[in-house]
Amino acid sequence: MTRNWCRSFSTFDSMVTPTFLLFGRSWTSFTCIAAMGFVLANVLVFIMAAHLGLSLWITATLIILAMATFWLHSLAVKIITNKETFIYLRHLTAILLSTSLFCWMVDIPLLPHVELIILGIGFQQAIGRLGCCMAGCCHGKPSDWGICYGNSHVAAGFPAYLAHVRLFPTQLLEFIWGIVSVIVACTLLLNGYPTGSGLSAYLVLYGMGRFFLEFYRGDDKRIYIDLFSEAQWISLIILFCVTAAGLAGLVPYFSWQIFCIVCVIFAMCKVLIKRNKFRQIAFFHPHHVREIAGIIGLLNVSEELKPLSSRDATTNSIMVAKTRLGLRISTAKMDHNQGKVDYFSFSSQDDILPKNIGRDISRLFLRLIRKPRALFFESKPGVFHLLAGEHPEPCQNEEYIRVNVAVNFMQETFNFSKR
Repeated sequence: MTRNWCRSFSTFDSMVTPTFLLFGRSWTSFTCIAAMGFVLANVLVFIMAAHLGLSLWITATLIILAMATFWLHSLAVKIITNKETFIYLRHLTAILLSTSLFCWMVDIPLLPHVELIILGIGFQQAIGRLGCCMAGCCHGKPSDWGICYGNSHVAAGFPAYLAHVRLFPTQLLEFIWGIVSVIVACTLLLNGYPTGSGLSAYLVLYGMGRFFLEFYRGDDKRIYIDLFSEAQWISLIILFCVTAAGLAGLVPYFSWQIFCIVCVIFAMCKVLIKRNKFRQIAFFHPHHVREIAGIIGLLNVSEELKPLSSRDATTNSIMVAKTRLGLRISTAKMDHNQGKVDYFSFSSQDDILPKNIGRDISRLFLRLIRKPRALFFESKPGVFHLLAGEHPEPCQNEEYIRVNVAVNFMQETFNFSKR
């Protein structure tokens, strides 16, 4: 099953490009798809407004206000942080507040008009995720199946250490979930549910979906508070606010909204419990994955990695380093009769790693070095070793590698670790 998925995405990889030629000019895929989403979103908003009997002039005014809010918010963030960033939930919150304030000031019905603007923005954002998929932004974590981004994406700003590494397709899943959320919201309005039903349903559905998709995001240039991203915290706040407003009678209330909040809270508690017990979530955090990539040679080892000792990166030399979370990693390249073999040894400085976490870390190594399989074993509790050859087939004499070659390198690694 996994192989079939990989073949499907291998075909899809060739279609994913950051730019394309049109009318003799190079265009960025993200810009073109975002523009298409903007047009389709406006068409949706005006069709819904006409069907619900709302003023098209007021709807057009609110669209212009939403665009101005988006631009001003982006400009303010760029001035303050000196970076150009786009965080959808930030913009969504800002537009929700600005359009609500405008409706209150000019004394027009707030819920029906703001509702359509938010649904239009949600639809545009969902289409925009296809642009993210083409550009390589908002990507997922290394996975057994997903999308590979190549050198053209690296030239456009994609992280070099993830080039040609298969990444979980978070953009495609968020596109599907966003479209589904908007369809559900519009269906409620078209079937005579009270005004505000679409707004309430969309915010809760999208917020819950975004919260869970964030666990699979792999881009590291994002804000995290503890183990949860900024988007997860905003999603949680939105879920509570919408449900509280529903219980207070300000917006229509659905009983399944409580179920959504319970699912999110349960997931947060589970993550915190696992963090306190094994810290396994933190080991696979995007920031930590980048450190691991640096240690195993996909990036230059930076000062942040604090290597304990190292040798020249030649065959049969060992480099030992430690990440900020105390994961000690030894790497080396060995000669074998079937070709070069990548050797890894790792353990936790602070506690004993369970074997299932060791296997997950080994899978991460294999994904980063793009090797489909390897010899994995535990020499003593919490100390794991990985031998990955150049060929996908397992070595014909695994015991020879395990006993005669690996043990010598393990002994030398342990001697370095004690210095």
